[in-house]
This record gives sequence, C-alpha cells and structure tokens, in this order.
Amino acid sequence: MEYTISINHEERYLEVNARGAASTSGFRSFIEDLLEPAYADLNYNLLVEFSLLDTSSLGSGDIRNIVAFLEMRKEKLRPRKNAFVAASTITFGFARMYQILSEDVLPMSIQVFTSREQALEWLRDDSALSFQR
Repeated sequence: MEYTISINHEERYLEVNARGAASTSGFRSFIEDLLEPAYADLNYNLLVEFSLLDTSSLGSGDIRNIVAFLEMRKEKLRPRKNAFVAASTITFGFARMYQILSEDVLPMSIQVFTSREQALEWLRDDSALSFQR
C-alpha cells in the first residue's frame, strides 16, 4: 500500500491519497504519519481518497485492528472531520465499518462518500461538525 499526504492550507484540510493493495501496516503507517506534529499541530480536517485502493484482501478483523490501533492513540487525536472517498462497493463497505466501529471510541466525525465533490462539500460545511461523545 502506497500513500501520499498533502496539505491544503487554503481550505484547511489534509489529504491522504492511498493506492495499491490495502494492508493494516499501510494504514498504521499513514496514521502514524498524520499524528506527527507537522500534521497534527495544524488541526485540519482530513480527506482520505481510497478510490485507487484495492481492499479485496482486507477482512473485518483488519478494520477492527485499525480502530484498536487508533484507540490506543486517541489521546493524540483532536476533534475534527474525516471524509473518506470510496469508489468501489467493497471499499465503501469497509470504510462504513470503520465509521461505525470508531464512532463511540474516537473523537472524530467520520463520513463516507462515493465522490470527492460530496466529501469536500461536507468538509467545508462548518455546521456539519458535531461531536456527541
């Protein structure tokens, strides 16, 4: 799994573009990178583009492991919006599973979209940020 992280200072969001074969180690790697001060201190929202990611080798246990990995680091997480873009049905399903499993344990508002435009619209909408923890 490969990924790039870019910063959009104008619209105040970080963007992760993931591609290749998905793996828990790849997810852990980009999560660790996002928790580094260079990114975390910005306190920007997050757009994760999974449209070029092949998730066919993942299982529900992998998603649970990713959520558990984040839960162990939740003291480093700040409330923000995370928008995931998933073009394929299987990737959308895994992203929704992540959303459901993490909603009660992580201090983030997570939404899954099938288009980048919808995801960006939601990120730009300040009224859509609500945390009921």
